[in-house]
Amino acid sequence: TDHVHGARVALVNSGDQTAQWDLILGASSDIGANTSPITLTIVQDTSAGTTTLTVNKNSITTEEIQFTSTFTSGGDLFLFLGIDDAGAATETFQLNGVQITKNQCNPAGPIDYDGESEVILDQKGEWSAIYGVGETCEGRGLIELSIDVTATSSQADLILGFGTESNYFAVFNPYDGGMCVPCTGDKQTGTLFVTPPRGAALRSPDAGKTTTTQYGATDDTWGARVALVNSGDQTAQWDLILGASSDIGANTSPITLTIVQDTSAGTTTLTVNKNSITTEEIQFTSTFTSGGDLFLFLGIDDAGAATETFQLNGVQITKNQCNPAGPIDYDGESEVILDQKGEWSAIY
Repeated sequence: TDHVHGARVALVNSGDQTAQWDLILGASSDIGANTSPITLTIVQDTSAGTTTLTVNKNSITTEEIQFTSTFTSGGDLFLFLGIDDAGAATETFQLNGVQITKNQCNPAGPIDYDGESEVILDQKGEWSAIYGVGETCEGRGLIELSIDVTATSSQADLILGFGTESNYFAVFNPYDGGMCVPCTGDKQTGTLFVTPPRGAALRSPDAGKTTTTQYGATDDTWGARVALVNSGDQTAQWDLILGASSDIGANTSPITLTIVQDTSAGTTTLTVNKNSITTEEIQFTSTFTSGGDLFLFLGIDDAGAATETFQLNGVQITKNQCNPAGPIDYDGESEVILDQKGEWSAIY
């Protein structure tokens, strides 16, 4: 533009400045001080068709500023820096650096998690992330997973699934002190729930579904709470392990799952540890599909309109041991369990 007010006019396509420059903070805010840095946080969600901005400077953070479209697909992104060029005087700034402090892209669908990146869990209608653990064990297998995850929203209930694409168990754990499952009717309130219930076989997805797609297998407003129990009775199928008074519902990390599968006994046993609290053994009466790949599934409670969010910082396989049927051909240095009946446990 050739307008005397320069970029103020040009950047709103020569439109009405009052209407097009949205006043976010008034003259009394200290965000107008000459201090550094200024931080922009931009979240783009192509599935929702929104772009959200927050600005922080001088310890002041704006509320979320949301726009109703996203950036052009496949384009390069740039930060542009300029001065107010209205009038005759020239304003000047000293630019000392720009740092990209976060740069994360969660593609549509669950994140294929690498075990170490920092990612946000916030998907509704599907798992947020899936982490490959390895193959099922033909014999007695022990797997221990340490999951570094914390809530970043005030309401936050984490769902963890474990299994193959054809059978699984799921753990429901609040990070805000407590939760209800279900929240209507025959209501249960607590801090740790599992499905299937103790003493039952591992769950299978609905016909035509996999464990990956089962999370979203309902249109019910209660979302995954309903889908992961195959639309069955929530009170009966979400087994209350620890009540509302347990500190396992705190927003702390890590949460650790220890899974022992024994194909000869036909059992899978789970223990959960978080915040120095360890559950009793939770035993199911079947094992994972032979020859299948095992996965850790991570999701949020997607009931209702609000979106809960978690920061996932890492997953570590702290133990992974498979004792096949028959004596172990021992290598002299591995940690193994001697527990075979009717035969030698190990031969060296």
